[in-house]
Amino acid sequence: SATVLYCIAPFPLASPRPFHHQTPPPTSAPAKNQYIHRLLFFCMLLSKDGAALDEAVARIETKMRKVDGYLNVATSGSLSRPELTVRPKLEQAASLGVTPEAISEAVRVATIGDVGANLAKFNAGDRLVPIRVQLDEAARADIRNIAALRVTNSSGVSIPLTAVAEIGFGEGPSSIDRYDRVRRAAIGADLKRGFELGTAQETFHQIVKEVGLPDGVWIAATGDAEIQGEVVAGFIQAMTTGLMLVLAVLILLFGSVFQPITILLSLPLSFGGVVIALLATGKPVSMPVYIGLLMLMGIVTKNAIMLVDFAVEEEARGKDRRTALLEAGRKRARPIVMTTIAMAAGMAPSAYGVGDGGEFRAPMAIAVIGGLLVSTVLSLVFVPSFYAVMDDLSKLTGRVFGRFLSKPEDESLWEAMPDGGQAKAEGGTAQMKLPLPPPRLAAE
Repeated sequence: SATVLYCIAPFPLASPRPFHHQTPPPTSAPAKNQYIHRLLFFCMLLSKDGAALDEAVARIETKMRKVDGYLNVATSGSLSRPELTVRPKLEQAASLGVTPEAISEAVRVATIGDVGANLAKFNAGDRLVPIRVQLDEAARADIRNIAALRVTNSSGVSIPLTAVAEIGFGEGPSSIDRYDRVRRAAIGADLKRGFELGTAQETFHQIVKEVGLPDGVWIAATGDAEIQGEVVAGFIQAMTTGLMLVLAVLILLFGSVFQPITILLSLPLSFGGVVIALLATGKPVSMPVYIGLLMLMGIVTKNAIMLVDFAVEEEARGKDRRTALLEAGRKRARPIVMTTIAMAAGMAPSAYGVGDGGEFRAPMAIAVIGGLLVSTVLSLVFVPSFYAVMDDLSKLTGRVFGRFLSKPEDESLWEAMPDGGQAKAEGGTAQMKLPLPPPRLAAE
């Protein structure tokens, strides 16, 4: 701030250790595989007020240590240590012609030293080494030596430091971390096995609601929580883009809007299988699961296309809709089941976590297997139902909007032609005495 010019340690202190070394060891050795030994950063507290930030960190950290799922809770908030503070007396300094910059420079040179461009340099042969000017280390440990410093005013008169500044002891942070130009402190912890990141985040936000945050302190996701949010956003974008592309291609292939919607309606049938498989195996929703969902989107769509395309072809051959759907389910069930069994068998080793990186691939394989099995069973039942509903909706839409897309034909023009309109078929256009009627639209 404007009133605190400089802070120095009155005696030598050990430099603060990095954050990951500040984590205290567990009080008792946990059982083997009891927790995942990695520190997860999932929260960042931000504030412009350092005191309010320290208070919020202390509250949350105390509460988190009481939760069974968190282990070795630690924060990246800087450690407080004793310091010597020099506060300028602004009125006295102004009357004596001493600026705050002059006080700051005098204290800086006497404590940590200064390396000026115009100061002498040591000639080491091939290079010039700057010479740092500062008080002796033993002298800096005595507050009386600091108080005996003198400051030069604008007139060149030497004035004692105690005449223009207050010197005393205090406590302050050893370092200050900033994020987007505001003070920050990150909170993280080891998580017990089974206490996943999503659950840890929910519990953390519940703790924040219980303890409350001081005014001017807010939360921002960071570390693993921020990465997971980015993964979810990317998955939603990829899924949406993929569905739009699939819909566009199917509309071009089928020449209709309703049948592609029937195919896309089969996609949610696989999500229930994914949820059941993950709950049964105790696996969390993670990035591999999202990758598995993208794989499922293509496989489930393929099964629905096989059913719908066969039904459309059977109806084109003159069969009624019910018969066409029954034939599609009977003849396409075998290849659909065969591909599902082959895919599930191929994913089985990955689901068991065999080989290097098996823990990463296991959730993806489990999600794919569960979604495939459930979607295969449900597709043979619900896709024909969706097809029937969409077919009725297509016919209803055609009747409602068909009258606006085509014009009625004037049959009197054909009746007025020679031979009752048969001249066109027998003699071509030479025997026509009246203009031809407008051509029939494809919609009719």
